[in-house]
Amino acid sequence: MKDGLIQQVDTPLNIYDRPANTFVAGFIGTPPMNIFKGTVQRINNDLIFKNDNMSIILPDAWKSTAEKYAEKDILFGIRPEDIGSERAEDGKDLPVIQARVEVIEPMGAETYLYLDASTEKGASCIARVNAHKQVKVGETLSLPLLFSTAHLFDPESTKVLI
Repeated sequence: MKDGLIQQVDTPLNIYDRPANTFVAGFIGTPPMNIFKGTVQRINNDLIFKNDNMSIILPDAWKSTAEKYAEKDILFGIRPEDIGSERAEDGKDLPVIQARVEVIEPMGAETYLYLDASTEKGASCIARVNAHKQVKVGETLSLPLLFSTAHLFDPESTKVLI
């Protein structure tokens, strides 16, 4: 509920995996979903989410929806556990982002990495990784992305598109 309006009704796992909008995506889950502003660009046969700090080829399954936003603003959301996770590291040909570790927060069996994925300040994100992953503050990492719970959101309505 936000401002007296119900945002989404579903099972807890469905709300986590398929949030109705950016409010739900950021409210459900700890740490919250990372949401990046950018545009969808068409390059050759690919649709790419792009901003000043990253360029990510979108999955083929997203093309029909993402095509409608070609050359327009869009929001890309991805859960912290889908950035640099062991599951992602096992995948082949996954998109990656480059990010500098700013803060390391050990949480027991997992660690939160507070990252700067930008060439300038402003593209912060959080990755939730195995506690045994060895990293240092200031280190730049290449982190693979899993799209299992990633989404595109309309920047005006904030509603989920994918």
